[in-house]
Amino acid sequence: MQLELRQIDLRYAALRIADASREAALAASMLAEGQRHPVLVVADAESRYVLVDGYRRVRALAALGRRPEAIEEAWLLRALLTEHGLDLRTLATRTGRTVSWVSRRLGLVEALPASVQQILQRGAVCAHAAQKVLVPLARANASHCERVAAVFAEERWSSRQIAQWWRAWRAADGAARERLVASPSLYLRTVATIGRGVALPPETPEGRAASSLGAASSACWRARTQLARLLGDHPEVSAHPAVQAASTQARSAWVSLEKALEEIDAGR
Repeated sequence: MQLELRQIDLRYAALRIADASREAALAASMLAEGQRHPVLVVADAESRYVLVDGYRRVRALAALGRRPEAIEEAWLLRALLTEHGLDLRTLATRTGRTVSWVSRRLGLVEALPASVQQILQRGAVCAHAAQKVLVPLARANASHCERVAAVFAEERWSSRQIAQWWRAWRAADGAARERLVASPSLYLRTVATIGRGVALPPETPEGRAASSLGAASSACWRARTQLARLLGDHPEVSAHPAVQAASTQARSAWVSLEKALEEIDAGR
């Protein structure tokens, strides 16, 4: 008997353990050789076909029929490459893509440490965050990637929180990056505290102080991000007299602000 996927009742899916890496390998096998073993279904009282055995095969078939995430495509291509001996050109032909596209997709999983891939395969961090944050982070610093991915997974960070942390990491220097990796949760709590503080009534002294500090914080992060991008594209501007003068003024303002921050810290 042949059935469409939409005809199969998956009521017992929650009782099966999902394994993304094994399902990717199975999908690769099906793509290369077709489905070799049938699934087992039983008809219930309402003549629906309830899947009893073969949940992994059904999930693999469903993955081939939908638009997968980039990291899922990468796992599938790697399985075809390593387990079925297909070369890049054959993979490109089978998928209707270019060799360059196949190579870039494979580069996603090649960049990620094995421990991070295991986290993704468990579904502890979403695939979108992996592509947008963990892959470029791994390429820049694999150790940082492994450390924060474990925190993201354990504390179930949202995509928005991960993206927020990533923007801070990119804008930071070496020492600040290490602090962000050592205590990523502290960074989130600090940002949340600042946000709550800025929401104080502006007519109160506390509200005005929190508003000023919030504005200073935002200005610093914004300037750091813009300068990192600008100096990366045009390093020669750092030697310009006007830029040097502005740098001196900014440093003087920062030293003055630090004195005020020390007074605030002393009041804790």
